[in-house]
Amino acid sequence: MPKETFYNLPEDKKKRILDAAAEEIVRVPASEMSINKIIQRADISRGSFYQYFDDKHDLIQYMLSDYINILKDGIRDSLRICKGDIFAAVSRVLDGVIALGRDERNQQGMKNIIGEADKNECTLDFILSLQNEIVEILVEGTDRTLLKNETDDELILLARLLFLLLKNAAAECLHDIRYADRVRAEFLGQQELIKRGTERGGIDV
Repeated sequence: MPKETFYNLPEDKKKRILDAAAEEIVRVPASEMSINKIIQRADISRGSFYQYFDDKHDLIQYMLSDYINILKDGIRDSLRICKGDIFAAVSRVLDGVIALGRDERNQQGMKNIIGEADKNECTLDFILSLQNEIVEILVEGTDRTLLKNETDDELILLARLLFLLLKNAAAECLHDIRYADRVRAEFLGQQELIKRGTERGGIDV
């Protein structure tokens, strides 16, 4: 993550650096990002860059955290709007990802930064830790009275399963947004199978 010197920068300079990085992440996958192109666009020296970040992976993690924070806020909002219905909330989040992905720049940027995460161990570890945070948000925001199984372990398992389905569906949509409708239909079908065994009033399996 950024060093303290980055956080102390004037807002317009921080924005200039992040805008330059965003342009670069739209252009190429994260692993191919060029620090030279970023500093040229941002009009800063290479030395200044390393005063703000340890390396480009440090910058990638910061950019990725922005995407994850948007996702976390979207999950919280969806749980609130859906009155604690974890299934409806996760479906609503997927719809939001699809809507973002229909913008070509958004799609390419998210695809390049998220799709390449597994090529860097530190970035992958960072994503895994944030995924745990998202599961906690799902658990805390779920109305357990809507479910058959109300124990902590069962709810955590359900939240992890639904998040895995969401992550896979979102990745497919970002890979090629043309297939979003098919991916969404498959996602809803998978959710429906899980609901039959977990939702109060559903079928025991």
